[in-house]
Amino acid sequence: MEAAYAPKEDALSKVDLSAIYIAGPLTVGAAYNKFSGLDANFALGAKYGYQNLEFAGAYYHSRNGRHYNPTTLQYVSNSIAGSNGFTLGAKATWNQFSAGIDIARETKSEYTIGNSQFDAKKYTNVLLNGTYALSKRTKTYINYMRAGGFNNYGIGLNHNF
Repeated sequence: MEAAYAPKEDALSKVDLSAIYIAGPLTVGAAYNKFSGLDANFALGAKYGYQNLEFAGAYYHSRNGRHYNPTTLQYVSNSIAGSNGFTLGAKATWNQFSAGIDIARETKSEYTIGNSQFDAKKYTNVLLNGTYALSKRTKTYINYMRAGGFNNYGIGLNHNF
């Protein structure tokens, strides 16, 4: 379990709490975050491993994010975004190679500017990932992500020192 309190960070105090429980192949976690003067955020999730497979799922509730104009991708000043949703994921590992998929679905998306509240577009975001370990500390990866209506790709090499 972890806890943190940050007084007057950017004129807002902040509380963070998290807990993780592991029992064999099952991992369960919860997180809570609250800034003074804003609504709280929280998330609950679990992961289960079976042989070379991992399955995961989570629910999230976020109420103090930044809202970006979907056309210009610019931050809308004095706005606060909120969303609820869930995630589902799976990963398979064969020796040095692993492949995974994660799907996140917003079930509620909104933003406020002053005292006015607006509905925002709800997205289903997808991440496909493949990795190949070249050694104990070096791996290559390839990613495809569809997030917020945009396609993103990545390919690279990662080395942990």
